[in-house]
Amino acid sequence: MYLDKRQRLLRQEVNLVEFDLLRAGRRIALSKPLPPYHYYGLVSRFEKRPKCEVYSWNVRQKCPKVPVPLLPGDGDVLADVGKAIRASYDRGHYDRLIRYDTAPSAPRFSREDEAWVASIAIKSVSSTES
Repeated sequence: MYLDKRQRLLRQEVNLVEFDLLRAGRRIALSKPLPPYHYYGLVSRFEKRPKCEVYSWNVRQKCPKVPVPLLPGDGDVLADVGKAIRASYDRGHYDRLIRYDTAPSAPRFSREDEAWVASIAIKSVSSTES
């Protein structure tokens, strides 16, 4: 359903901003391979198609601010991806829904990345217990 809707949008004179935060599955197909990162933001400006801007980052990097195009002649607005993710996480009460004491079914991070994620999880649990 998403890919069908995406194709309809790409045929219109609208800008499309997408975020790929998935850890498994197929990524959006582009003419060139995506760089080897964990997460992606794609900005497709209707006047520059078929090209799009790709923003990528790894789990240990701060989420970027991604430009969101508005109407022609208006400047972009920067979307703070990290702030949006945190707000969604808090509002969705995922801390109560997700079992963080079991391994995820998604592909594993590298050992270094997993150690970093574990250290963040321990700090997060400690701060909520105090």
